[in-house]
Amino acid sequence: MRKLIYLTGQIDSPFLCNEIDQFRKHFDEVLVVAYDDDIKSCDALSKRYDFKYLLISNVGRGFGIMVDLLTWSRQPYVKQELRLHSWFGMKALKKRAYVYLYGLYGVKLRRLLDGYVKPEDELYVYSFWLSRPAFANALISNWYVDNVKNCVSRTHRYDLYEEENELGYLPFRKYICENIGTIYFSSKDTIKYYSGKHYSDRKQPVYKLSYLGTRAFERKRLRAKDELVIVSCSAIIQRKRLDLIVRFVKALMQKTP
Repeated sequence: MRKLIYLTGQIDSPFLCNEIDQFRKHFDEVLVVAYDDDIKSCDALSKRYDFKYLLISNVGRGFGIMVDLLTWSRQPYVKQELRLHSWFGMKALKKRAYVYLYGLYGVKLRRLLDGYVKPEDELYVYSFWLSRPAFANALISNWYVDNVKNCVSRTHRYDLYEEENELGYLPFRKYICENIGTIYFSSKDTIKYYSGKHYSDRKQPVYKLSYLGTRAFERKRLRAKDELVIVSCSAIIQRKRLDLIVRFVKALMQKTP
């Protein structure tokens, strides 16, 4: 059976809803793995879009999980990541805690997937974010070597630019780089940024440019045919650069008699 494991943040994300119909055309089964704990909402969306789901939040933090986390922390790539940070200073300790947060996600995911993946399954793994989901993507490629046929990830902004994080740090960049086949970038600038980091000299993923889009919604006429209408749909925050629209309109008005 061809299965897609779709690793994301929230199941009710508009990004997931835009993509899921397309994925259903190419796979026998789509499994969405998310953080959510809103079971009612997850049930409704899974029925609407015909996918299965597993929630990281459903796995508790009992003694068994802590043992798994301790075992995981002895892996060479984890020790290598931890060696990047001092034991002294609050910021260094927060970075170490961030590493273990990724690890906790991983050990919980392993418990969820071990009851799901069958020996005969063909697995395709897709992470929407280049953060914990991408780390999980890289883990899956090593856990189920005989099953995984391809693993890819998207990346956007906060999950890519280390400077966007309050610690100026995103864990396991090298491990993700070496264990994911293809990364789809949302802009040319993001490709330039990532390729300039040189996270690994051993292996690099394939880089592909794939702009974000949305479904083709029904168009409605807002004004008369001979009027120009400029529409923006985004949060009103600095990184959306809405000031460019204002500058454009001003320049247009200056050139228009």
